[in-house]
Amino acid sequence: MPIPETVGAFAIVPSNDLSTAILFWKRLGFVRTGGDDRYIIVTGWGCEVHLTPGPDGMLVRIGWPSRLMSGPREHAGGNHE
Repeated sequence: MPIPETVGAFAIVPSNDLSTAILFWKRLGFVRTGGDDRYIIVTGWGCEVHLTPGPDGMLVRIGWPSRLMSGPREHAGGNHE
């Protein structure tokens, strides 16, 4: 019996908005590879991320992903953020 392919690591990440979370991970190059409506599995970079709804009343807030979702911004020196 062949041994199934494995991933290097995986994380279970709660999210207040699974649709937006999927878009965020896709932007990083991950693809949806499994799950269902309330448990999404995305794979990329040799890893899996399991997206789940956050517990009721839990606020999952991170500042920098919103900048990534809007794309790089150019600064006066020509550097990208």
